[in-house]
Amino acid sequence: MRKATRNTLLLAAAVVLLGVAAFAELKREEKLLPASLTSLNVANLKSLQIRCAGCRTRRFEHRVNGWWMIEPYPIRADDAVVTRLAAIANAPIRVTLDAHAYDAKKLGLDPPAISLTFDDVAIDVGGEDPIEHDRYVRIGDRLVRVPDRFGARLLESPETEIDRHLIDVDAVLVDVGIDGAAPRADLAAAWKNTLAAQMQPSEKNEHNTKQIVIEFADATKLAFSIRRDNDHYVVRRKDIDLDYLFSEAQAQALLGAAN
Repeated sequence: MRKATRNTLLLAAAVVLLGVAAFAELKREEKLLPASLTSLNVANLKSLQIRCAGCRTRRFEHRVNGWWMIEPYPIRADDAVVTRLAAIANAPIRVTLDAHAYDAKKLGLDPPAISLTFDDVAIDVGGEDPIEHDRYVRIGDRLVRVPDRFGARLLESPETEIDRHLIDVDAVLVDVGIDGAAPRADLAAAWKNTLAAQMQPSEKNEHNTKQIVIEFADATKLAFSIRRDNDHYVVRRKDIDLDYLFSEAQAQALLGAAN
């Protein structure tokens, strides 16, 4: 065998051995990783529901254009926020416990403090372990502890989980009518693109408001009102009783220079 050929074969064999060794190391590391709460692929989730004592139920549905809130507001959700909530399904298990050795009531699991449903997989979230500050979680007949990196998220208000646009980003807005005046197409971009500083349940305050009617390309309409409230402006979306808070500069953009 020629020397060059022999060297080539030896090099190829060395590459193969390195590949086998790297694959074996990856498999070894995979075995060392903690198991996850579920085997769900969160990228493929279709629905998520959160119920808890003393808070409003939130339901989300994944559609072709991202996550939408179904309850309590039928509106587009903040995709990044819901994606983080969905990631709880893959939270790492720190310890698996014998469920029969614990009082579920003392762990905050009877009744559960928080109940999650990922598609058709139900998870109950209880209280904190006083030493490690992990969360007690029950899934089926299993009792586990997981690092509590998500507890605060589960107790957020629904208004922090929805998209901050006044108008859905996929909608085609045609005209903006203010107090019955001639519709203004020039305000469409402002209503489509302006982001609220925050949202809150509507106070249903119609004192000293301007009435807004938004018309879309499919001839549907949405009704809003806008009013000043101390150092900010409040835009109320009437069909779902949701208030959006804006700065004065943002409000002037929504109303146009003439208003």
